[in-house]
Amino acid sequence: MDYYNSGFARNLNVEAIRNSSIRKVVIDYVYAVSGAVLPRILGKFSTDVVVLNASLNEVALSESKRYGLLRQLADVVQALKASFGMQVFANGERSIPIDETGYAITGELLLAVLTELTLTAQPGGTVVVPVSASGALEHIAHKHSGRILRAKANPTALMQACQTGGNVVMGGSAETGFIFPQLHPGFDAMFGIAKIIEWLTVQERSLSQVRLSLPPIYHRTCSVRCPGASRGP
Repeated sequence: MDYYNSGFARNLNVEAIRNSSIRKVVIDYVYAVSGAVLPRILGKFSTDVVVLNASLNEVALSESKRYGLLRQLADVVQALKASFGMQVFANGERSIPIDETGYAITGELLLAVLTELTLTAQPGGTVVVPVSASGALEHIAHKHSGRILRAKANPTALMQACQTGGNVVMGGSAETGFIFPQLHPGFDAMFGIAKIIEWLTVQERSLSQVRLSLPPIYHRTCSVRCPGASRGP
């Protein structure tokens, strides 16, 4: 825990967070283990964290129950006039943000929002995404003189590309979570929350402003049966 805490703070603009106008953030831990970790970290940065569903539960919630809690989170964010909310699940690896208007940012839109925030903060950087991600990401990267590096659509490939690609500042997807290679090579929603606070503060934007500034994003998926022997390497 001490090692993680020190790395966490070392890779943040701590002064920006401490002096941020973002004073209230609502986090729904969906009864996962991360509920025992994150409040202690964010509390050091003078952020008022409103915690929901922080009891530890070894059994993962069903998707329908988790989305029910997401609607509850949106209501709480609006009622408390919080800067944003975040549902953290998969034991701290994945998350879904709720902007200040109560809008849940999911799917390809979530990947685009994180890409916009990251490359605004670090122009010229590289963002690693799955090969299936929306082409709108290239438009976002071009605006910030950045680059989109596409990898196979699985967690291992994304983690490897984040370590081997040049000047990678972020990687991941909405399905598997986000990687911040400056901290460690794994998916980390907890660090992502702190970075969002930092980015919104320094860039003087809200999550809804970032969301509405993006180009149109269209993404359609379907499932196709494919025997293992017919799949590529």
